[in-house]
Formats: sequence, structure tokens, C-alpha cells
Amino acid sequence: MVEDYQKVVDVLQSGHTDYCKVRFSPVEYDNSNGSTVYQSLEKALAIFAKKDTVIAVGPFIDVFTSMEYVIKRQIHLVTSSSESQEKSDRALPVLPDTKSLSSAVAEIVHSLGWTKVAFLSQDDFSPVLALGNRDIFAWPILLPSNIQNGNNQELRQTMTQLREAQMRQFILHSMDKEVVQHVITAAEEHHLLHYSRSWFITYLDFSDVTLHLKETVSLYGIQLLNAGAIPSSLYQEEQFQNRSRLSLGLLVDVVSILRHCLRRGQSESYCDSQPLKNQTMNQKMLNEAFDDKADTYVGALGQYKWGVAEDGRSRIRTSYSMAVLSHINNETIKDNIKIGNCTFLDKPVYTPVGEGTQQKSVKDIKTSLKGMNFTVITKKDPPFYSVTNGRHEGFCIDVLDALKKLMGFDYKIIAYRSKWAGLNEDKEWDDILHKLMVGDAAIAIGDLVVKSKREAQISFSNTILSSTVSMLLKRPPLQPTFFQFLWPFDIGLWFMIAIFFFIVGLSLFLMTKYDTTQRTAEQKFDLKESMWYSLNVILQGGTEFSPQTTSMRTIVAFFWFCTLIITAAYTANLAAFLTLKQIDSRIKTLDRLASQSEVKYGVRNNSDLMAFFEQSTADPYERMWTVMKLTEKESLVADRMEGVNKVLAGEYNSGFAFLDDGLFNDYYAAKFCGMDSIDQRFGEKHFSLGFPKGAPYKDDINRALLKLKEDGIMDSITTKWWQPASNCSTVSNEKTGAKSSGELELENMVGVFIVLGCSVTLGVLVEICKRIYLAIQRMRNINNSDDKG
Repeated sequence: MVEDYQKVVDVLQSGHTDYCKVRFSPVEYDNSNGSTVYQSLEKALAIFAKKDTVIAVGPFIDVFTSMEYVIKRQIHLVTSSSESQEKSDRALPVLPDTKSLSSAVAEIVHSLGWTKVAFLSQDDFSPVLALGNRDIFAWPILLPSNIQNGNNQELRQTMTQLREAQMRQFILHSMDKEVVQHVITAAEEHHLLHYSRSWFITYLDFSDVTLHLKETVSLYGIQLLNAGAIPSSLYQEEQFQNRSRLSLGLLVDVVSILRHCLRRGQSESYCDSQPLKNQTMNQKMLNEAFDDKADTYVGALGQYKWGVAEDGRSRIRTSYSMAVLSHINNETIKDNIKIGNCTFLDKPVYTPVGEGTQQKSVKDIKTSLKGMNFTVITKKDPPFYSVTNGRHEGFCIDVLDALKKLMGFDYKIIAYRSKWAGLNEDKEWDDILHKLMVGDAAIAIGDLVVKSKREAQISFSNTILSSTVSMLLKRPPLQPTFFQFLWPFDIGLWFMIAIFFFIVGLSLFLMTKYDTTQRTAEQKFDLKESMWYSLNVILQGGTEFSPQTTSMRTIVAFFWFCTLIITAAYTANLAAFLTLKQIDSRIKTLDRLASQSEVKYGVRNNSDLMAFFEQSTADPYERMWTVMKLTEKESLVADRMEGVNKVLAGEYNSGFAFLDDGLFNDYYAAKFCGMDSIDQRFGEKHFSLGFPKGAPYKDDINRALLKLKEDGIMDSITTKWWQPASNCSTVSNEKTGAKSSGELELENMVGVFIVLGCSVTLGVLVEICKRIYLAIQRMRNINNSDDKG
């Protein structure tokens, strides 16, 4: 320390001859043990007993710098600020005294309108009492004594506790610039610099604090130091490279105060000429210099004038002022602006010089998190999150990308895999949520289910998806329905109609033998015409002639009546088969599943659903658990894919039914062909994003999620991940395989067109055969004529 003071003396005297010298002598203090403390005190007593030792400079160190025991006659320029400093009119503080600074902090915080604050400090909590006197509740938070960086474990724990406590105003009380920087870094990492939070830093050189903030926090500070009063050449000195501007200003002011006392009352050239003999400023002259109220020094830390404190025993600095600054961090301005002055006379007085810059409690969605970075933790579990060819994808990734596009933040994915992966989902999530709680991540995504236990540990976003338990089953094979138009009548009835057709046709043919009108008729009821007439009646067609006898008309009349009944019955049954929903005989409920033995069923081992069946005393859950426990090796599958593969490998009526969350069963049913997911309407679950307790950005993301739902973006993302594969047939309504609409499809009527095509083909073939036959007959007739000729 002596070398630092001496270096400042050399710099201040450089460039010209200066015969006013300031000489520093070290006073060492060794507190290793009782013996070394005693020896240090003896040496200190000897030094301060010398007549040429006229002043003490340095921090207050309890007994070692006692004005009654060690520094018995000298003035002590105290370079530290301590609440327990000894009261003496010879102890002159260089920095603002503890009580004055505490009152100033309370005055400024009161003017900001704060009523409840978290007060962070390593050792000095004197402002807490002053805040209480202004009806401001201060929660004292002890910072770690040794903070080397922003990743200090104890400091991170402190930030986590503050976040969980959801404190909104913070006071950081420290005279160490490095400590201030590390605390601000840790606070930003834990997102405690959100726009809804406010910080007040009592470090006396607020402008020297490096602030590269990505968040728009309301940040206030004190500016006592006038950096322009420090010679610029001091910044270039190697021994001062790691010193803060405040500590350098303190060195300069101490040396300058002493030099000012040497020049006091002298001419400007007093120190430029060599004196006739060496003179030493004595104690009396120095005391007069410090007591002279008219001749004060103004340095880097303001004007130095000491008055008597209220207790009448100690001295305090008065008649100086410091600025109150607010840090502006937005798209257009990143700077500190002055919002007030705090002047120290008999007591601190705060005077605002402009409008306050308190941030709004709610900002626009598009700007609230702009520029921020989040660490996102998750685990692999399609369709929520997976990695394909090194690329992150999944439902949650699409949601994050939509939020990123809307709000302007950025994120980094941590894919976490623990020893419980695939074995116990709850314990796996416990590991992930612990990372979230200790500050290693800002958001958790994936198949994160809202539970009471988790609600006590973290905060959840609005629900992004909901699900109930479903049953994953093999889809029944599709049966051809080309001849569905024949289904209204069974095969026996169709044979009876055919026989009836032939009987009526033959009856008409036989009756014509006794019909006298047929002898003179141009078109007679021969066998061909009788059969054609019978077919026309069945098909409700018409003919050019009709029977004339009463007996034949009687047969035809009753034939028409029977045909009417047959046609009406066929039409009704055909409409029912083609337009009404068919009866689905498949297993679609747990009751039916539990009451049969052909189809086996099971759940994931160590899952929430398994715990539900295990603990349930209601039917059929209790009965199903008994069966699953008896066939444990087959029923309790290790993971979802094993259950899905068992369903795919099984048969429709004797395979395996997998019970799981509907979201996952729906996803696999849509991804793989041949399965149906049937909702069971119990075991409702809600999936959300996870945040640390007290995360200030949760409300912003919740508002953005609502915006995505209102704009239909969430629906489109959901459809993307829960739609059928392009190579699969259309998934039927309600995942049951049955159609609820009455529209006809091509396959329902193909049989009719097949019959029509066959009849047309047959007719053409008959005509061709007939023409060939006639041609052959003609040729025979010609040949016969030639032979006769």
C-alpha cells in the first residue's frame, strides 16, 4: 500500500520541481497469532510516538488503529467505511460515513417508491435500520465473503432463493467493484434483471460498473467519483492496472489532501523554490489545516470538509454532493442518465432533476424478452423432443421456435440423460427439475406433466396440451366390400328369389298352351318371352304386351305384389347397410378388455398409470391390475416402443392392447399403420413448460402462449405432430375404425359395376356367337343349294 501512495506522489509531482514532499512509512499488522499481534502493536506504538509522524492514513482496524491506545495524538484519515469505527474527533473519514450513506440510500429508495427490498451485502448492513425508519421493509441477504466470479456456488444459491422469494426490488451494497460485477452477472444468469425487477447499487462509482445487459431492468446507482480529477497517466501504471477507478481516486485524494495542507496559506510558487533548510509540518500545523473551514480541498471524491456528528464525538464529511444515475438499456439508448442529486449537509437531501425511469410492470409481448438468452433443458421422448441427424426437433421445439419468432429471444438446448433414462420417468424428471431449481437451466420442456409435487418445486406455464388414457389396439384387417349390394339378403333368400323367377316364367309358358288368344297373336308367350316377362316384373320394368287370360293375370298380379314386398325390403336393407353406421364389435372399453382373455394388455413399468392401477380399488381397474401382476413379464413393458411393437406384432383378435397417455398412443397410431388409439376418458393429464420458482419471465411467456393459441399457431403445430402418416389409409373417426357419415364410397358400389360390366360383356359375346352361327348357317345353305343344282 505504501508503494501505491508513493507512486501517486511521484506522478503528481512529475513534470516540475516540487520541494513539498509527502513521505509514507508502513505500519504492518500481523494477526497470525497472539504473539505477532502483540509485536505489531508494539511497533505501531513506537512509530506513532515519533514526532515526525504527524498523520495516520489507512483503514480502521479495531484495536490496531485505536485513537486511545495506538494513534494517540495524530489525525487518522480513515480510508474505509465501517459501522464499528471508533468515535473520535481526530478520525476523519475520506469516504462518506456509514450513517450518512445509509440515510442517503434510504432517502433515494423512498423517492423511488419502493416499500419492500432485498438488501444484499457482504458485511455492512447499516442501511437496513435507516430503511426501516422510512417504513421500507428490508430483507437482509448475506453475500458470500469470497466471490471470485459470477459462478460462485453460494452466490448462485443466493440468487435462486431470491428468485423463489419473488422479490422485485434489490439493493446491492458494496464498495468492491468486482463483487458488484459478479453479483450482477449471477443475477442476469438467473433472470433477476427482468424488466419487472429493479436494482439499486450503492457502489460510489456506478459509471465504472461494466453493464452489457440483455435485459431491460430498472437499474439505479450512485456516482460520487469525478473520474476527470484522476491524472490519466495513473491508468497506464502497471501496478494500478487491476485497481478500480474508485480505489485509485481514493489514493489520489489522500495524497492531494496532504499536499494541499503543505501548500495551505502559501504562495503559488511556495513549493517551486528550494527552502533554506528542511522543514517538517508539525502536528499543530496539520490540525489547523484540517480545522480551517474556509480552505477546503475538492478532489475526485468531492469536497473535503468535516463537521461534528450528532454524537458530538466523531467527525463526518459534509458539504459535498453525489449524482443518482439510472441505466437506460433499450434499442436506441444504452447509457446512464442523471435523475437526481443527493447533497450531504447536516443530513442527506435528495433532489430529483428529471422524471424517473421506472420500467413498466407489463411490456408488449414482442419486446418483453427481446435479446434475452435462455438455457432449455429436456430429455428425449418423441414427439415432444428428439434429435434427427444432429438437429433438434419435436412438438416442444416447434413451440419454442414460435415463441422465439414472436418474442425475439434466443435459446440453447441441453439434452439431459440420467441414469434413470428408460427405467423410472419420475426420477428422471426429478434430476431435470433439480437442474432447473439450482439455476443450471431457465426453461424445461418435454412431456412435463403438471403434478402437485412438482408444483411445490417449480412453476408451470399455461397448459400446452392435455391428454387422457387411451388404448392402443391392432386395427382389424379391411374386408373387401365390392358386392356389398348383395348383403341385404342372405344367400338362401337370393336362391329363393331366383327359383321364384323361374317358376313364374315356366308357369306363364305352360298357361299359354290353353290361351286361345295366343293363336292369332303376333308375339307369343313362348319360353323366352315368358322368362323375359318374369324378369321385367322383378326388376319393375315394362313389356310391350301382357297376359290376356284371367288365370295368367292372377299369377302376374300376385307376382307383382310379392315383387313389391321384395323390392321394398331390399331397398330398406341396402340403405341401412350403405348409409348407417355399422355395429362395431371390437374391444373399445376397459370393461370389455377386462372381461375377455384373448387380447392381453399392459402398461409401462414404473409409470403413473401403473401406480394408478396398483392403488385403485375400483372395478375394473383392480381386476385388471390383478391380471397384469400375474402376467408381469408380458404386461409390464420397459418403455413405450416395446409396448407399441407388441401391438404391431400381435393379431387383431388375439394380440396385445397397450394402455398409455393418449398423446403418445395417438402419435404412434398416426405414425405407424395398422393401429387405433381409443380414448378411455380417465386419467387426465396436463403438459406444460417448466420454470424455476419465481421466474419473472413466466408471465411474458404465458401471454405469448395465449397469443399463439388465439392465432391458431398452436393448433397447426399440434396437427403437424399428430396427423396420419402419408402411406397409411385414413384414420377413421374417433379412432374406432367405423364411419359415422352416411356417404357411399367407391368400394361400396364396385360390385354393381362389375355385374353391369359382366352382363354387357355377356351380351356382346352372345351377339357375336349368334352372328357367327347365322353366318355358318348361311354358308351351309349356299353349299346345299350348289349341291342340288
